[in-house]
Amino acid sequence: MPAMKSATVQPLRPTILRVLHLVVAALVVLLWVRTAASPGSASERFVYVFGVYPVDQFAWNVAATYAAGLLLYVVGSHQDVRRRLIVATLHLSGILLPLALVEGPALVGWIDYREYLAPDQLGGEGPGNRLYEPELYFHRPPHDRFSNALYGDAAAILGMRSAPRYAADYRYDRRGFRNDHDLDSAAVVLVGDSFVEGYKVTQERIVSMQLGALLGARVANLGQSDFGPPNELAVLRLVGLPLQPAVVVWFFFEGNDLYDYDLEQAGWSTRGATFSDRSFVLNGLRVVAYWTRRHRDADDPQIASAMLRGPIKEAGATMYFENTNPPIPSTSTLSQLDEFTRIVGQARSLCEAQGVQFLLAVVPIKARVYAPWASLPSALADRLVQGDISRRIASWAQANGIHLLDLEQPLRAAAPRGAVYYLDDAHWTGFGHRVVAESVAAFIRERHWLP
Repeated sequence: MPAMKSATVQPLRPTILRVLHLVVAALVVLLWVRTAASPGSASERFVYVFGVYPVDQFAWNVAATYAAGLLLYVVGSHQDVRRRLIVATLHLSGILLPLALVEGPALVGWIDYREYLAPDQLGGEGPGNRLYEPELYFHRPPHDRFSNALYGDAAAILGMRSAPRYAADYRYDRRGFRNDHDLDSAAVVLVGDSFVEGYKVTQERIVSMQLGALLGARVANLGQSDFGPPNELAVLRLVGLPLQPAVVVWFFFEGNDLYDYDLEQAGWSTRGATFSDRSFVLNGLRVVAYWTRRHRDADDPQIASAMLRGPIKEAGATMYFENTNPPIPSTSTLSQLDEFTRIVGQARSLCEAQGVQFLLAVVPIKARVYAPWASLPSALADRLVQGDISRRIASWAQANGIHLLDLEQPLRAAAPRGAVYYLDDAHWTGFGHRVVAESVAAFIRERHWLP
């Protein structure tokens, strides 16, 4: 009987192990297959490892794969059980102990690895790029200094590796705004987003520097990339007006400022960084995701392209157009527009109460400026260049006695003389900043707003 039992049971062990190996391997493969995802937009490829897995999911998949392999070793190895457990414990300790040493300080909030792993850039994340204030605005670190050379946003999103890079140096004051010197007073204050801060434009060519030279007056730049209307109102009230300016210029970008309202308003009280934000492993994977993003042809529906033709310096070149949101507002956009006008009305009232002149400058999307020279499909052209949001704001400003400067015409008039927007980015070039500075300076001079 014992011999028969041995003959019956022993052969089953290898079979069970093979089945177990196959089942676990199948589950691991299924995990990787089922969690693979296509980024919702081309820009999301920057946070997808190998362009397929969100960073957090990739980390969980690696952990699950390792755990499955360790489990198979423990239950399937022919070694002594005690030896298997010791080896498994040593393996786990060799991973978990260093991980705890590295991630422990991030878990309790002592360190944020974005400060070391996130690159210095406008709109970047982490304490090396952005410090949040409880009063609903943010800024760069005090006296920050850095230089970089970046692709245009469209070129980076679409993986255009042969595109040019735009080199710029950046200098900030003690408050974390892009001014060469600390300012205790200013004749003119500029409020806005990345256009005002000077995305991809070197310090001497940004609008505030050029406007100051044209007016012979001190100009404070309070722009920050990703600012929305609530942020701009907060920074005007807390930083701008205490500088006792004679003029405040509020720049409104029709491409995304209305949408930035919800992004910046929602959950502001929870802006404190989470462990996922601070983690060494996850930030390391974000770097991997950036460098392993898949390059492919232009296929993002939010980016259109067209050949430029006619008497213009860039004739024959391909221009890329971002911010292709329909200009005809939806119900939600109209609600955001109402909120924007309420905020701007409040800003104007704050300025009037202190005897400060207020100017609302409308920054057009690139398609409106280059419409006469861009061979866009007619349906897309109609959608991009109507400028319905700008027209609504202009009508509201006129009805409420608010000074308004639409920058479309001066930028379009200057376009034959040089590029006012980058070919592969939504922002002004240095020459575009010059045109805007000249337009604002002329508006201020004509009304004798400065002594």
